[in-house]
Amino acid sequence: MCCLKNIHTNLVSSSFMLFSFHYKTVSADTQKYITSSIFIVNLVFTLVLSLFIDKFKYRTIVIPSNIICLMHALTFQFIIKNETTFIIYYFISNIFSSIENLATFPHILKVFGIDYGVIIFGIYYFGTGLSNYCMNIFVDYILSRYNENETEKYDKAVSYLFYMTSCFTLMSIVFMSFENENSVLS
Repeated sequence: MCCLKNIHTNLVSSSFMLFSFHYKTVSADTQKYITSSIFIVNLVFTLVLSLFIDKFKYRTIVIPSNIICLMHALTFQFIIKNETTFIIYYFISNIFSSIENLATFPHILKVFGIDYGVIIFGIYYFGTGLSNYCMNIFVDYILSRYNENETEKYDKAVSYLFYMTSCFTLMSIVFMSFENENSVLS
């Protein structure tokens, strides 16, 4: 569950400039402003969401958030050539990644207690980091096989990548539906 749920948002975040250059969607100057302002947007949303996130159950927050990420993954390749929607989707994916992180830490502490929660959270971030790293290498390998002249094949590869990440998000939603919110140690 933990290794699969952020793969799509990581793909969008890490490939923003790559897709912007390839599709000539967002200019280099605009990219600088966007990548600089994402910190501020995440700061504001994290602050606002942290006030409400503890009042809901984990699955109540994470499953709808991942369903929206699934819709995001399934529609992303259709909007990638439009500057405004591409930028909006980029911000949305980063916000949903923040929601995941905000909701997961208190949930892990609740389930495993404070003694084991930090260890489990470390394993969670190790698994997430490893899966995102492997996904980035895979994306780089797939997209480096096509040059500028093969736009149709490149577009098809990008579509397949987003469909693949949507499958990972769907599997994560299925795993989350079985997530127990009771403490394991009591």
